[in-house]
Amino acid sequence: MKCPKLPGFSTLESFFHLKWCSIPGAPTMVKEYRFDSVRQWRFDFAHVPSRVAVEMEGGIWLKEGGGHTRGTAYEKDLEKYNQAAFQGWVLIRLTQRLCTYDTLIALKWLIESRSSHPRP
Repeated sequence: MKCPKLPGFSTLESFFHLKWCSIPGAPTMVKEYRFDSVRQWRFDFAHVPSRVAVEMEGGIWLKEGGGHTRGTAYEKDLEKYNQAAFQGWVLIRLTQRLCTYDTLIALKWLIESRSSHPRP
């Protein structure tokens, strides 16, 4: 699916946002949500009340690999993802190919189920 690049969004973020907005009843996601004030880490998209976040993973099919698939950058991403889990976040990592209607319906269900069961 070819989609227009939205202002302030990468092409991959635009792709997710437009598909997410096409899901009936999909709750609003915050773009570039800062979940850690010390490290200034952000999620590509987050539904804050349910603590469900989405990271769009790009550059994985580049011949030389994208920046986030190489040693140091990959470890920094792992550190970020682990800290998010320690803070009670569920992180869904998607590529463009994995960003399907069925996956987004499951993501909507996850958000709804976490929203209806408050955490301590």
